[in-house]
Amino acid sequence: KVTNATHTGDVTGATALTIATDAVTVAKLSTSGTEADNVKQRVCKAWMTFNTSTGTPAILDDFNFSSITDNGVGNFTVNFTTSMGDANYSALVSTRHADGVTMAVCPTVDNRTTASYKVWTVTAGAVAYDPVTDGISTIVFGDSA
Repeated sequence: KVTNATHTGDVTGATALTIATDAVTVAKLSTSGTEADNVKQRVCKAWMTFNTSTGTPAILDDFNFSSITDNGVGNFTVNFTTSMGDANYSALVSTRHADGVTMAVCPTVDNRTTASYKVWTVTAGAVAYDPVTDGISTIVFGDSA
């Protein structure tokens, strides 16, 4: 337990850090070598929730996404704020189907670049569809630039 103390420097190897104060500033939690690479790979690099309720896709909340391009019914390109280091990242997409249509959603691997990827929304019958729900969500893991 740290009480009324200041620590500047590396906390490599720490298994827990408890701070009992109402004013905390953390500039950088640093690790090194293989441990740093492991931590880097386990952190979500981007996430977003968007909808199409107005006919135009709108970001409801996000981290590291700058915009959505509407390519047509059920076809969206999601654009990163900070590009990924390569196109070998993992992207997952899910939807909520509050409007009563059974949905199936998948990111299109063929269109994955360091700057963006394509999200398709289709019905269970494989018909392109713009869901009017508040729940198209996507997350990304991989190396960021």
